[in-house]
Amino acid sequence: MTEEITATADSTTATVALYAPDSVGEVTFVAADAAGKALVPNGPLDELWRGGDEDGFSAGGGDAGWSTVTQGIGYDQNQTTYDPYIGSDMQAVMYRNHPTAFLRLPFDVENPLVVTSLVMELRYDDGFAAWLNGVPVASDNAPNGSLQWDSSAPSSRPDSRAVDFNAFDLNDHISDLRVGRNILALQGLNRSSTNRDFLLQARLRGEEGELLMPSGYYFRVRVVE
Repeated sequence: MTEEITATADSTTATVALYAPDSVGEVTFVAADAAGKALVPNGPLDELWRGGDEDGFSAGGGDAGWSTVTQGIGYDQNQTTYDPYIGSDMQAVMYRNHPTAFLRLPFDVENPLVVTSLVMELRYDDGFAAWLNGVPVASDNAPNGSLQWDSSAPSSRPDSRAVDFNAFDLNDHISDLRVGRNILALQGLNRSSTNRDFLLQARLRGEEGELLMPSGYYFRVRVVE
């Protein structure tokens, strides 16, 4: 195998994972109908809800006041286009009230080192931002700059596109996975609180391999200056 390693000092240590041949298989970390916690905020929240510090989140009240939901979340007043994808209806708390909904989706990872690929797939109307354990990983049709508790999407997204899963490559964020409990957090953005539909549904998939654990490996390194 060949892997590029960038030296950051006179001495650089790099972890190189080796997997058993033909051992890689698909795994779903967050299913499209997974349970989670949702909140339509009435005021500013600190960023702990985005994950990364669950002890701090719990100390500040945690998910008290959040609703237990089944994905996806949303509503559809115009027609039944989104109904097959909505597990928890948010019309009563969002329509004519708020353009934003927060969603926390917990999942467990036994060993992040065996994860070889990671992709997040979303159905959304109209925009979103996503965090993995507090780290920003993806966004679309979201306002420039910092998101606020009452942010809205800058433009509308066609229903015909919203019902198809849009894939976001999270391979660069595999290192943000943790042993045990992880949090995929999303802020769903509607064009306005008077929009007659809204949708947010996430699926997190990847691949895992069997990690080889031999007594030792020897490497030949070519230094490029």
